[in-house]
Amino acid sequence: MDGERRAPWEAGPPPSGSPSGGGLGPTRGGQRKRRSPLGRLLVLVLAALAAALLAYMLVHATRPAQTNPADWQAPASDPWRAYLAPDSACPGAGDYLAPAAAQKRAMICLVDYARTRYGSLHRGWPGRGPLPENALLTRAGTLKSALLLRCDQFTHYPCKTPFATVFREAGYGRGAPVVSVGENLAYGQQDEGSPRATLDGWLNSPEHRQNLFTAKWRAQGLALAHPQAFVGYSDVTLWVSEFGNVS
Repeated sequence: MDGERRAPWEAGPPPSGSPSGGGLGPTRGGQRKRRSPLGRLLVLVLAALAAALLAYMLVHATRPAQTNPADWQAPASDPWRAYLAPDSACPGAGDYLAPAAAQKRAMICLVDYARTRYGSLHRGWPGRGPLPENALLTRAGTLKSALLLRCDQFTHYPCKTPFATVFREAGYGRGAPVVSVGENLAYGQQDEGSPRATLDGWLNSPEHRQNLFTAKWRAQGLALAHPQAFVGYSDVTLWVSEFGNVS
């Protein structure tokens, strides 16, 4: 259930309920390793903060990825495959070699497709399918990405930075009594870092999936980076996906 804010940025309880409802609190995702059909060790590490409510006043609130190496596809056994947009809907989503701007467009398309699909299969879900990209949320994601790389840490709190910092610095929700945000993080090597592979990893992780399908989100922001090295791995794509609602 919702956690009452007794002090600014105080953490709430752990998440409960299904992706379509229930309270949300701060969580951290785990790490997962995969092997490609070629036997190459590919690492996809996912983390999510199930949701975070950022308030600039005292409020009642909650907190807070092959057939071709450049064309990743989900295996037929994937239980969430139906939520992954086909290439005809989100062109190039499996291509980790595409320009950064094209990969960002593909990821936003994938998120919107998954949310729309979820809404069509869950009658009564009050959420919106497509979420417009918000420049301030994207700025917050870019700031978080820079922190992750500077600290060389994969966490929602790089260098022990409070979760709310990047949203405050970006100016998201400035002046609003309640600002609700959620964050998904991921990194993957080569094709495992493509938009489609990353979203598939989030779909197959309960905490990340809950974030993706939270009904209250009204906007999203997205950042990605291609560092030469990150937490001991090379040829990595790092993703920061932000969601928000201001009321």
